[in-house]
Amino acid sequence: YRQVIGLDDLTIVRAGFRFSRGTVSDIRAQAESFFEKRKWMAGLRCAGSVFKNPPGYKAGKLLEEAGAKSFRVGGAYVSERHANIILAESPVNSSDIFTLIEKMRTAVIDRFGIDLEREVIWLE
Repeated sequence: YRQVIGLDDLTIVRAGFRFSRGTVSDIRAQAESFFEKRKWMAGLRCAGSVFKNPPGYKAGKLLEEAGAKSFRVGGAYVSERHANIILAESPVNSSDIFTLIEKMRTAVIDRFGIDLEREVIWLE
């Protein structure tokens, strides 16, 4: 997310941020909690979250309830720990990942009627 290949000619002209006040110790504890939750992914071949959370829902929860944790296409598979994360093992290719993403999206549409928006930008 630090750089998006293929979008070099675009300029961000405005950005909005929301911050909340807190003590240094509260903020530090929150940051440590965040990093602790992410440690399990260290060393795994993972690109992070696949879908954005739709308003009022958590994409991971919808995917889990739609049965996505059992999905696998070639070397790409849905994490058993978090259903909104795809992991990869060798050999894997972009077609495996794209097919898996569509399978996940379709499962949520079929179960809940909600069309998840990809967080991943797919460049062709």
